[in-house]
Amino acid sequence: MPVSGTDRFGPYEIVRPISSGGMGEVYLARDTRLERDVALKMLPADRVGNWEYHQRLLQEARAAGALNHPNILAIYDVSTDARCPFLIAELVDGVTLRQEMDRGRVPVRHLLDTGVSA
Repeated sequence: MPVSGTDRFGPYEIVRPISSGGMGEVYLARDTRLERDVALKMLPADRVGNWEYHQRLLQEARAAGALNHPNILAIYDVSTDARCPFLIAELVDGVTLRQEMDRGRVPVRHLLDTGVSA
């Protein structure tokens, strides 16, 4: 579901797109209550009406929300507005796993450092 920089989902104002994939579209958003930047993830437009994908998004939010670890992003909120369900997560600066993999083979040392850093 394409959104513009003027769209709001509850107290969250969309700033710009960050990335998209098969399971969701992620946007940089502004939490107007706490005055901080967050990541807003929603279903792609072609999956908004699919109950199974709604459940998968909620399951993802519950699974990540149940964990507390420096290498797992924090889930701040999960909700549904008139258009679709969405989740709000910590905004993490860096490259996506896909971007890292597109650069070529990832050195084992880098994988180990990433996987065990706390």
